[in-house]
Amino acid sequence: MAKSKAPPKPDPMENRREKRVELICQIEEERRSYVICYLTSLRPRVCGSLSDDAIRQLFDHLARIPHSPCDRLDLFLVSNGGDFAVPWRLVSLCREHAQEFNVLIPYRACSAASLIALGADKVVMHAFGQLGPTDPLVRSGFNPRDELGMERFISGEDVRAFARFVKETMGIKDPEGLNNALKVLAKEVHPLALGHVDRNLHQARLVAERLLRTHIQDVDDDTIASIVDTMASGLHHHSHPINRLEAEKDLGLKFIEKPSPVVEKVMWKLYKEYEEAFENRIPFDPAADLTGIRTDHQRDYDVLMAVIECQHQCSVCVQRVRCMVTEAEGARRITTSRLASVWRCLGD
Repeated sequence: MAKSKAPPKPDPMENRREKRVELICQIEEERRSYVICYLTSLRPRVCGSLSDDAIRQLFDHLARIPHSPCDRLDLFLVSNGGDFAVPWRLVSLCREHAQEFNVLIPYRACSAASLIALGADKVVMHAFGQLGPTDPLVRSGFNPRDELGMERFISGEDVRAFARFVKETMGIKDPEGLNNALKVLAKEVHPLALGHVDRNLHQARLVAERLLRTHIQDVDDDTIASIVDTMASGLHHHSHPINRLEAEKDLGLKFIEKPSPVVEKVMWKLYKEYEEAFENRIPFDPAADLTGIRTDHQRDYDVLMAVIECQHQCSVCVQRVRCMVTEAEGARRITTSRLASVWRCLGD
């Protein structure tokens, strides 16, 4: 099979680092803090996620703090979510290096990223910023796969909603009826995948409570439980966007804070730098790129998936995506597979 690599493009992470550092330093000066940025790709079809391997990279950045523990550490965070084991480890590590730990949200901090925000002393939200429900989207190795052979996520709240639909909407409460409903579900979703979902649901709630307790000491257990329940299941849809007003007034997150006008403006400028680097507004579309390419041909693309950056250092995670052009029964098809992800440091 013929192979080729997508033509190289100018590296925006290299070329625009000086501008990003300038903006990072502006936020630090205005807030009298030390800023570390952690963003994952929001690019359609190649969305990145929070991952455990990023914690090792983050530690290197924390080690660069001139005087540790610093008075105030700000994590500039953008992500659709990811591994639910990451928030507790990340927040604990950041708290080891700072007297005060805050999260700055210029845009999306959803799912597991919202859990990180729950562990912050202050969550500084841009007017366009959003949190999201903390019900996990789970991969287990046993999940159903899509038409490209990629494993689908399973929403924990979708499984709970199915049970609620059977019992409350359909009124099925007898043991035989419930057993039949479970059989129907198990035919579509592997039983071990369902078990993995249940384990992650309980883990997400436990982590949310523990993260809140890292900085909220004078609130009763019922209030904490109410916040956890609302964030996990009270919003009914995993994609529900929680703006800063809703977070503070409706969810009871009293640690939500508006940035100053200057900081809000700089936060958005910095996010736009990353947005361009990730190509977040340009869907990954190998089919268009491979138009006219003969069958039995494959092309590899290096896609930016995550960035951790401070004024002293920039670490990037790049994943190789392989696209193959095949033909079956007269129909042309492009299959996509994700290969290894590699972290590298751009240097000082």
